[in-house]
Amino acid sequence: MLSQSSQRKLRQALRDEEPRKKRPTRPSVRLLPEIDAEYRRKAERDQLHKIAPKRFNPQGEAWLPILKAKREGWDFTVLFSSTALAHPRDKTQDWVVIYFERAGEQ
Repeated sequence: MLSQSSQRKLRQALRDEEPRKKRPTRPSVRLLPEIDAEYRRKAERDQLHKIAPKRFNPQGEAWLPILKAKREGWDFTVLFSSTALAHPRDKTQDWVVIYFERAGEQ
């Protein structure tokens, strides 16, 4: 469903652009460390909403801080890694995952 929704958004965005401008398909590299730093700072200060990951969370506890941010036309979702690799290495409060999206580009 998300993939179809993203494709629909991209098609609409392309139709809306006249003439189509060449835009980067990824956020600028200098922006990613800024987003990472903001997330870590706010997570450390307990300033972020917490969600309960479905995987590796048998108690269903809301422990995973999540940041939603907009920068330079991109929508970001940022959270610590809650993966099969992060848990046994005790990196669930260390590794940061940054998702980005703009007009269907992810």
